[in-house]
Amino acid sequence: MMAAQTFRSGIPLPLRQNIQQYFIWPTHDSGQLDAIYQEVANLVDEDTFMKIYHEATKDPHSFLTIDTSNVPEKQFRKNFDISIITNQIYSKKEDEE
Repeated sequence: MMAAQTFRSGIPLPLRQNIQQYFIWPTHDSGQLDAIYQEVANLVDEDTFMKIYHEATKDPHSFLTIDTSNVPEKQFRKNFDISIITNQIYSKKEDEE
């Protein structure tokens, strides 16, 4: 386990390429979120990623868990145990419109 406040400059590329799980706490630095998205861009599109991030981090002390494994049900979680299914994010977007 490793903690860093900056993504690209805080975690060397060889380590980032081998990370299987990320734990992302709330941040107001959109540059850091963009850098994280670039690392996991193959999982979802950017708009969906930002919705997932905001959903997972909206409560005090909550964080987004990103698991880069190939199991879609486990790729995004709020904290350790609440799965965020990407098609549910799309459903919420459609309900809001």
